[in-house]
Amino acid sequence: MSVRSFPRLTVSILIMQVLCVLLMGILFSGWVGVWSLPIGIASPAIGLLAALLSLYSALKLREYLYYPIAGLWLIFPLLDLGNGAPEDSGTAIITWNIGRPQDSGFSCALNALSDWSDAHPEGLLFLQEIPKNQSRQLEEHLDLTCIWKPYLSSCNSNRCNGLQICAPPDWSFSRTGHRDFKQRGTYGFLQTELNHTESGQTVNALNIHLESLWRTSSKLPDDSSPLTILHRNAIDQTEQVEQLLKIFSQLKDPILLIGDFNSPSNMWHHRALRQQLNDAHRSTGVGWGWTRFKAYLPLRIDFMYSSQHIEWTAPTQVRYDIHCSDHFPIESAFRWP
Repeated sequence: MSVRSFPRLTVSILIMQVLCVLLMGILFSGWVGVWSLPIGIASPAIGLLAALLSLYSALKLREYLYYPIAGLWLIFPLLDLGNGAPEDSGTAIITWNIGRPQDSGFSCALNALSDWSDAHPEGLLFLQEIPKNQSRQLEEHLDLTCIWKPYLSSCNSNRCNGLQICAPPDWSFSRTGHRDFKQRGTYGFLQTELNHTESGQTVNALNIHLESLWRTSSKLPDDSSPLTILHRNAIDQTEQVEQLLKIFSQLKDPILLIGDFNSPSNMWHHRALRQQLNDAHRSTGVGWGWTRFKAYLPLRIDFMYSSQHIEWTAPTQVRYDIHCSDHFPIESAFRWP
């Protein structure tokens, strides 16, 4: 390497490092804006790129200070890497965005859920993207007690899409209802109290599906730009999570918050939630926990959270062997003290 090229290359690497720091700073500052979702999705790749640049600096330019810097940058792509947990007793649980499969797709989902329920007869099921007419079919097929609520409180037809929770006979439901994310709004989530007959334990169960880009775009003018959609979606999701945090402060019993969050784990929403709740994957996850692949991008956007009173006791793993939807289901197990 020539004397002239050395400073130029060093400056280029330093500029790249500064850009990476700025991007991560935007992500972790809690700033909500047009780039929050893209940076959140790209942050593992940004961290890996910055780590490689740091290693290159250490090896080729003999800038050994970059070794610990590379280690720090590697935290970002490795944050969600889990090594599981020993199998332990507890209540099995599964969550799955079925994605409104039709015909053979829904039959595939029914069979997959039936097999899971047979293997875990005391397990709980949290399902998203379930039309009302298919919710009845699913309840009859599984021979479980299920509750269903629409995404939109104003929707009453059999084709309304919504959320469903199913439980075996030793659980009962109370105070079940649709709860709006916003005052004077119609889009919301399913909230209920799950009561375990034998132990007398009550769990506040919330099955949610945060605002998607598709739903955001459907509310905006047809000529809205992608940047406008991204910005509006970030604001809506933040308001929805803030509403959830307010609700948590009103609940006395343990909490299960489960569903499709439509946002990766490093965004502000999840950092705020992890201050109060346990992320099942961060506790006992296996691998990176990717639940959807969009445009070849691996994404972890489906989550299971619990309050501190509840312990995740089995490996939290994604069922990549089930291909009935554009999402993969997640299974785990929990217990309370």
